Amino acid sequence: VQSKGATFSDFIEPRTMSVFFASAFGYPLLDRCLTKLPFLGKNTPPYRQHVLRNRIISLIHNLAVSSIAGWVSFGMDLEGKDLLRYPVEIIPKVLQFEAGYICQDSVMEICSLIYFGRWGGTSIFVHHLVVLAVLGVYFNFIKLGDYYIGVLLLMTSSNVFLHGGYLARLLLGEHSCLTRLCTRLFPVSYVLSRFGIYPWIFYVYSRQGQFQFPWWEAPLHLKWYCQVG
Repeated sequence: VQSKGATFSDFIEPRTMSVFFASAFGYPLLDRCLTKLPFLGKNTPPYRQHVLRNRIISLIHNLAVSSIAGWVSFGMDLEGKDLLRYPVEIIPKVLQFEAGYICQDSVMEICSLIYFGRWGGTSIFVHHLVVLAVLGVYFNFIKLGDYYIGVLLLMTSSNVFLHGGYLARLLLGEHSCLTRLCTRLFPVSYVLSRFGIYPWIFYVYSRQGQFQFPWWEAPLHLKWYCQVG
């Protein structure tokens, strides 16, 4: 179903593209500012400094995206709306922001490979390329309902505990309260955000104006490519 909130013309429109460039160039600027932090001193190996800064930026990014996704998923007034066609204007901008972040992070990892001979991992780099390709297909062809894309962005919330736990372990120690908290919350948040979100999507879908059926029957009413997705 075509959504009014995300089209390819929106993606390449200069005013909208400013969100992409703000992310793509803003994060490297933040990376430079983080070099002034006291715990990134001269005694810290250069590659470790790079990893620390990258984790901090990832934590900030995931906090921002998951907060917006949470508001879209649970904070909006959705009564009586056809969510397959309802345009949520902030979602294309968030996806632009996400694309800018992934682009700059991929460039940073390539630079890490060049300067340090190491990078975050082939799987992460390939994952970034796949996400960028999916975003391109979304804006150019699929144009699914913005609300459902916003709900799926909640999957990034588990990364808050992943990066937060890494930083807490490195800076506060293995047995600190924050480290233990993030370590315990990460698997729970991962299961809820990656898998538990689908019953909520099915519930909202089944309660739209033109539908009234139990949420567990929702997959039977979806197109085959939605089921595959």
